[in-house]
Order: sequence, then C-alpha cells, then structure tokens
Amino acid sequence: MEAEKKQLFKSVSDWVAAQSKAHIKRNMLDDAILTELELCLYFAIGIPSVEIFNFLLDVKRKRPRASEKLDINAKIVDILARYPLLGGMTASSAIYLRDAVCSVMHDDLQATLDEVARLSNTKIPAEHTECYLMFSQHVCAAAEYADGWVFFKVRFAQFLLDNKRIDEARTAVEELEQLLPDDPEIKELRDILNAI
Repeated sequence: MEAEKKQLFKSVSDWVAAQSKAHIKRNMLDDAILTELELCLYFAIGIPSVEIFNFLLDVKRKRPRASEKLDINAKIVDILARYPLLGGMTASSAIYLRDAVCSVMHDDLQATLDEVARLSNTKIPAEHTECYLMFSQHVCAAAEYADGWVFFKVRFAQFLLDNKRIDEARTAVEELEQLLPDDPEIKELRDILNAI
C-alpha cells in the first residue's frame, strides 16, 4: 500500500513539474503556486535532500517570482540545517559551494574534502570567504585531516585580521599557538597581533 501511495505521488509530482515547465514556457513567467505544489509533492514522496536542494537552486535561478514569493533562500537554509557540516551556511554560500554541499548530502566526506581542496587553489569571492573557511575547517575536522584543519584555521585567522576582527583573530591565533607553538606562520600572525 505504501509503495502504491509513493508511486501515485511520484506520478502526480512528475505531472505537476511538466505543467509548471510548460506554463513557464508558454507564458514566459513562473508560477509560485505550481512551484509550491511541486515542492510539497517532492517532500511528500520523500525525494532525497540533495535532489530537493538542486530543485531549489533551479527555482532560484529560473523562477524569480516563485523564488521570491516562496522565500527559496529560507527553504535552502532549512535543507542545509539537516546536516551538521552545513549548519549556519547561508543560501548564497551554499549555491557557491554547491558541489561540496551536494557531496555532504551524499555522505561522501572524501569528495567533500577534495572539493574543499580544489577550491583552496581559487579566488573565493569576498562574500563567501568566511563561510568557505569555516566550512573547510569543519570538513577537515570531520575527516580527521589535521594538516588541512591547521591550513584553514591559519587562513581563517588571517581573514579575521584582514577584516579588523582583532578579538576573534587573537582567539584563533591562541588556539593555533597551543597546538603548534613553533610554527613560523603562526608566529607571524602573533607578530601582526602584537603590533596592533
């Protein structure tokens, strides 16, 4: 009986999705009611969070009226909150870190770590830097990758200094000094703090 209900919901969901897409194509505008119905059906049939997350990103990108009316950013944050590694992340940062976020949702810590490492070789936009550095520290800690955690913790302390968040930077540097008192990079951060 449960499988039949699920199949019925799936069929209705597929039909609503097709109607929504046809409506957008025909009228060149999106319909918040159809989008909301589509989302409700996805939840009802138990679509995995990663698929709902990707659907929400698609709505945000292609259906601006529905995105605004349904507060898609809040719905994205609600999905993120289900995962300890993603808690506290903003919707815009989750969009920027999409591949890493999806890896977390797939419970693939190695793929998440690989994505964090790949991004460390790129210029992170200013509005996502803090989130990326915090997320990267958490991922490295979860993977028990101490060198990666230290790397991102040092970068985070530097970020705090660069943004004149001195008390937070001092706390981060003190934590690093306890772990690696002779590290030259950490000593350099201490020197900068002492000069302030």
